[in-house]
Amino acid sequence: MKVFYGALAVARGVICSPCSWLVATAAFSYCLVGLSRQQNVLTAACDLGIFDQAVHGWAMRGFPEVPIKGPGFHHWGDHFMPLFALLAPLYWIRDAPQTLIIAGHVLLASSGIPVYRTVRRLLGDRPAAYLTAAYLTSFGLLNDVGYDVHETIFSATLLAWALERALAGRWSTACAFACATMLAKEDMGATVFMFGVLAMAYRKWRHALVLLLAGPLVLITTVRVIIPHFRGGSYPHYDYLGLGGSTNLEEFGRYVITHPAITAFTLFDNSTKLTTWVLLLIPFGLGALRSPVVLLTLPTLAERMLSTKPAMWAWTLHYSTVLMVILVIGMADGLARMRRRNDSAPTPGAALVRGGLVRGGLVRVATSRWPELALAVVLMVAVSPATPLRSWLSGGTTRSASYRQAVQQAIAHVPTGVTVQVSNYLLPQIPRGNRAILIGEGKEDANWSIIDVHSRTCAGRPEADNLDGLRIQGFTSVYEKSGIIVLRRAP
Repeated sequence: MKVFYGALAVARGVICSPCSWLVATAAFSYCLVGLSRQQNVLTAACDLGIFDQAVHGWAMRGFPEVPIKGPGFHHWGDHFMPLFALLAPLYWIRDAPQTLIIAGHVLLASSGIPVYRTVRRLLGDRPAAYLTAAYLTSFGLLNDVGYDVHETIFSATLLAWALERALAGRWSTACAFACATMLAKEDMGATVFMFGVLAMAYRKWRHALVLLLAGPLVLITTVRVIIPHFRGGSYPHYDYLGLGGSTNLEEFGRYVITHPAITAFTLFDNSTKLTTWVLLLIPFGLGALRSPVVLLTLPTLAERMLSTKPAMWAWTLHYSTVLMVILVIGMADGLARMRRRNDSAPTPGAALVRGGLVRGGLVRVATSRWPELALAVVLMVAVSPATPLRSWLSGGTTRSASYRQAVQQAIAHVPTGVTVQVSNYLLPQIPRGNRAILIGEGKEDANWSIIDVHSRTCAGRPEADNLDGLRIQGFTSVYEKSGIIVLRRAP
């Protein structure tokens, strides 16, 4: 009976906790938006289609084949993401992109649990509820939800737990969670290295040594050995090459070291970058600057702002998700430190940990009072018209019934069991009975094609540009409605 009543008390506590309601509401809302996007033909081959094919491959073939990238292409030849294999059993229940959407959005919402636990420990119940709500409605997470499914469903959640355990003093568990993030995507190795620097600030020398060695070792191994092995070529995602005319990592590193002023200026050299900086700093960043946790943002920010790929600079995509985790927990830690600023007892980790990175001034004025002062700004940013949730609620992410009907009728024109090349936004709609690839990639032959002449490719080019090429290859139209064209080439 004691066990029964104990379990009942735990269940009652979970049900009554604000954290449970916040995470459940976020998960439901995220899934609703994601499923609505799939129904309205707004999800894309890049990137939902890629991850869907990878998980389908894990579930049905034992390896993550991605036909979008080429016949027999192993997902690890693009990015090292073993954690997606954990979702394979869900595809045994229902083999469809909707399964990945639901699982991904639930995982992303669950990152609010360690955020809530951390803030409650540092600031109390009410600030924990406010900051968790602000985190779950932040532009970083909402833009992630509005851009299908990515590896951030794992990396953000694992990093949140790593920080929660670290700030609770459980550094061994924190190290395990931090190292697991490197199985979400190869570039997390740099963040793990910085986690080692954070451990040094707390004088956790053995844990710091593990993290400082593991991060670079795994990063180098994945980009120099594992990915090239499965790709059959060199690692393709050095998006920051080109800075100062660099063509390889050695030249890039040499340029950064010999031109520090220009490199620093590059971090802020256009309006898109400045907008992203402002949106990161105003909601959470000013409070987070009082905490050494903010150090973890440096690898991601450097990778993004030094990139020669403009999409990396933008705040409207999914690249800010991991930063949201770090900044909200850093803000809670910073506010807790400011409450203790008059305490004469030294905090562990010397001056960096005790004082944070910024002292006094505007930061103290803005955040030394009750957290609602900072949270008001957070919530205003979170509900801005640019976020996908606001757009979805206002009906801005719906397709006409005639368009959706045209897509389904077009798909019905293609016989089952054939390879079909399709437009970017049509690929997630193709049933499992067909092998789906992208138009214009030239990586695999197909005698059937479905094109949406009003949409754009993964690279942002108009899909209509591919139509003339298909006709030159001998394709002829067999169905056309609402800009959706089915073409067939005689075998």
